[in-house]
Amino acid sequence: MAPIRRSLQAKLVASVLAIGSVTTLLTGYIAYSSARDALVTQLEDRLASHADRSVVIFDRWLHGQRALLDVAAGLDQVVGVAVKLSGDAAPTDIVARQRLEKFLRRLRQGASDAEELQMLSPIGGRVVASTESASVGSYSVSAPYFSGGRDTAVMQAVYPSPSSGRPRLTIATPVRDASRRSVGVLVAHLDLQRVESLLLGPMRTNAMFDVYLVNRFRDFVSADRFGRAGFRRGARSDAIERARGGENGVGQYETFDGRPVIGAWRWLPDVELALLVETPTAVAFESARQLLAVDLSASVVAVLLLSIGVLVVTSRITRPILFTATAAARVAAGDFTTRAIVTSDDEVGELARSFNRMTEQLDTLYRGMREQVDATQDALRQVHEGQSLLHAIVDNASTLICVVNVADRFLLANRSFLDLFEVDGDGVGQSLHLTVAGRGAADLPALFAESREQGAVVEREFTLVTRREAHVWHAACFPLRSERGEIYAVGMIGTDLTERARAEEERRQSDARVQQARKLESLGVMAGGIAHDFNNILGAILANADLALESRLTPDDVRESLREIVTASRRAADLTRQMLAYAGRASFEKSVFDLHDILGDMARLVRASHSKRVELAMELGDGPAWVFADSAQLSQVVLNLLTNAMEAIGDDVGRVTVTSTRTSTSTSTSTSTSTSTSTS
Repeated sequence: MAPIRRSLQAKLVASVLAIGSVTTLLTGYIAYSSARDALVTQLEDRLASHADRSVVIFDRWLHGQRALLDVAAGLDQVVGVAVKLSGDAAPTDIVARQRLEKFLRRLRQGASDAEELQMLSPIGGRVVASTESASVGSYSVSAPYFSGGRDTAVMQAVYPSPSSGRPRLTIATPVRDASRRSVGVLVAHLDLQRVESLLLGPMRTNAMFDVYLVNRFRDFVSADRFGRAGFRRGARSDAIERARGGENGVGQYETFDGRPVIGAWRWLPDVELALLVETPTAVAFESARQLLAVDLSASVVAVLLLSIGVLVVTSRITRPILFTATAAARVAAGDFTTRAIVTSDDEVGELARSFNRMTEQLDTLYRGMREQVDATQDALRQVHEGQSLLHAIVDNASTLICVVNVADRFLLANRSFLDLFEVDGDGVGQSLHLTVAGRGAADLPALFAESREQGAVVEREFTLVTRREAHVWHAACFPLRSERGEIYAVGMIGTDLTERARAEEERRQSDARVQQARKLESLGVMAGGIAHDFNNILGAILANADLALESRLTPDDVRESLREIVTASRRAADLTRQMLAYAGRASFEKSVFDLHDILGDMARLVRASHSKRVELAMELGDGPAWVFADSAQLSQVVLNLLTNAMEAIGDDVGRVTVTSTRTSTSTSTSTSTSTSTSTS
């Protein structure tokens, strides 16, 4: 019992710990996410505000420096001196240059934030005056601020100084005389220390922020140099690229050295610089992580205290449950007389009482189930025996028996079918199309499909070529329906017609032989009479031939004898043709002829071959009786009728009468012939 109790209590405590842990983690994650999102929003607003304020201050300062330079370029004393210095006496007019330099120094000290102020000659770009005496006499003819500053006020973005290589920002404006002719270029090289202090501002002193400038070539720019430690050029990040594209924004990204940060970026188009203000995400989220650690610690303590309480409570609840579990184990082992101990009136006690009622019912059901199981086993045994008998009958049947489903795959096939189509195994699940392919039964799948589509029995004959010979089969397909009337399969029973056809052919041949024997017998009967007629015909021919040979006869007598010879010869030919037709040696060909001619010919043949005691009378209708048939076959029919009639009389004296009549109907006209016999 102890292991069961410990297992149940452990499960309850583990469940409480799991639920508490999940709840704690979920709550901590939600709190951390909320705090982090709030910090990100607050920090992004702060960074954007600092960046925007720096840009506004810088723009105002730069605008002021431009305006100051424009005002100075328009002063009379500057214009007058510039006129003098732009003439031929410029190199030697020391007084004018000193006066201009003194003015430029006062201007730089008083209002300008320029490192150096210069006056350039309009031609050649020679420095004729400067706040730095070392620059006087140098030339800036190739500088963009000189070429552009002769016509209008210009600013050259940050570029390397030719002398020091340090970053420099220059603005220039033309000095014009009264006739608006350019007499010089006033140049101010601005103090980048001042630019840096305006843009970067007090945020540079905050260790939480990293503030820097990048030009359009991805170079870091400061008052002292280009680049920073480890990076001269090629500083790349999502913020730098978006700022170079002229975009201003704020968000989270990775810096040029791969650190995740939250930053704001601004593009300064006038000076072609990108201002970036960033703070590492690790520093930004430090307070949120501290809050999460505190919440998790408090939650862990709460979960542990709750688990201890659950362990104490479950120890009191599980005891009666364990008694019921022990009883259930005995019932599971087959002891249905076991009863659980009822220790209380609460839900656990009700569970024990319900368990006892259940075991009583189980005991009753078990005894009834055993009886049902025995009966079911007997029924299954009988069903199995019936199935075995059915399979034995089906497999030993000489007919082909099979059943296919709606997908034309076999559900059943007897041994005759499997052997005929050389199928391995029982064929269940195999395709009907693949099984009958190449066996001369290509129409068999279509027969199954037709029966399935029509929902009725469909019968058809097909020829199946085996290794030895071809067999003709009669196949009958019938649909099989479920209880709901749906067709779920199609069955087939095939009968081999080859042996039946062979027996039918043998019977026909036997009948033909019997008929031929009868013909031969009748020919034998007719032989005597026909021989007598032939003797008479030959005697007439010979007698008339002898008469024709005698020289005493006149030509008319000779012709008469020859005419008799011809007549007798024709009678012999007719007799021979009639015999051939009767023997079946004439060709079968349909034609139009007079039925009365056939009746007359056959009558003469019968008279010659049968007893003279029987009279053969012909009562034919008026006019010809035209028919379309095979004359030889019709002759055989008439001859058989007359022969049978003559033989029926035998040796008695009798009469055979042949009559023919024409009958008419609404649709056709026919000729009928009848034969009657009489004896006396």
